[in-house]
Amino acid sequence: MNFRVDADWRPTLTWLRMIQRGIGDARPLWVAMIPKIKEFVRDEFSGANPSNWPALTPKYRHQKAKQGFPHWIGVRTGNMKKAAGENAQIQLFHNKMEWRLNTGMTPTKSGKPYAAYFNEGTSNMPARPIFKSTQRRVNTFLRTDIKNMEGESRSSFTFAWLQNALGDYRR
Repeated sequence: MNFRVDADWRPTLTWLRMIQRGIGDARPLWVAMIPKIKEFVRDEFSGANPSNWPALTPKYRHQKAKQGFPHWIGVRTGNMKKAAGENAQIQLFHNKMEWRLNTGMTPTKSGKPYAAYFNEGTSNMPARPIFKSTQRRVNTFLRTDIKNMEGESRSSFTFAWLQNALGDYRR
């Protein structure tokens, strides 16, 4: 008797290609990607500045340091970083995922969320588009993943995700 299951990558690759064309249900993939996207968002608000946001003025940078806040851009209390990452508003659809900054976490006295000023800029502050680096990394990540699967690479995100999802069944 043969108590073995052989997995074929062709149906998985076909499924990913269907998602690329806007057909098929990608929600299981979106759910699996949420931790990865949260990682990308954390990186966006790190000192590495992967979005190449304009530098803080020396005066404001000094003021932040004096008050004990991190010197990097976009992080003072951490609310905007949390609003963009761990507390983001996420909606999953069969062919797309919408990841939105939770603007309720960044209020200002004017009523307009601080994140809007940060994103769009003001006469005193240059625009620093939120999710610029994250969007680029998500797109690159998905294209690379499909390429890796087409090349039979076992380093793809989808391969690791399927391996973990099937882990309980292989025991």
